Amino acid sequence: MVWCRIIFALIIVQITAFIVSFFKEDSVINPDFEKLCHSHNHDSKLSNLFSSSRNEFWQLFTMLALGASIAAATQIFVPRFIINAVGGDIFLSVISMITLSFIISICSSIDAFFALAYVRNFTTGSILSFLLFGPMIDIKMITLLKTTFRWKFIATITLIVFILSLIVGLGVNLYVR
Repeated sequence: MVWCRIIFALIIVQITAFIVSFFKEDSVINPDFEKLCHSHNHDSKLSNLFSSSRNEFWQLFTMLALGASIAAATQIFVPRFIINAVGGDIFLSVISMITLSFIISICSSIDAFFALAYVRNFTTGSILSFLLFGPMIDIKMITLLKTTFRWKFIATITLIVFILSLIVGLGVNLYVR
């Protein structure tokens, strides 16, 4: 699983980078961000550093708290028979684990331990898709990307990574069967 995660992550990143390389810069960068970059002064005031750090911290913290709340709610309110039914399906298991990885927004260091809880109920391909998609695209990442990039660009990246993670998950499910 470790080697599959590394290899498929590299493949997904390279394909995404290749596709995105055809975008024009002015269609990618958020105009508000561009104005901010060109208008700020370059002196290194400590107050500016603390202000920017505080804003980014609260933005990330809010998304992390939201993701953790949603994950906890799914563990409590989704009946076990639904988890078992979805987890055994070749297609639905991959879709549900990709969705879960997007919502819970945990870091790539601990997502393998989180996924371990689902190994008995979900297919191998769905676990791999969880480990691929979540660290690349999640609620926190979308929020961070929005500060710099336009929605169309973010949607394109998300769609590419989703489709490639889905293909990998389905391929592994069909191969392992």
